[in-house]
Amino acid sequence: MKQKDDKLGLWLLVFVGIGSMIGSGIFNSPKDLIHVANPQSTLIA
Repeated sequence: MKQKDDKLGLWLLVFVGIGSMIGSGIFNSPKDLIHVANPQSTLIA
């Protein structure tokens, strides 16, 4: 019988890290934008 390998590969770990950085950037951008920009332009964007 073949033994199933349950380890994560290097590339999968790299892509998980990149995905988490992009995902957190999407949710942090509006908060940072509100502090810097004019509130009216933030609503338009």
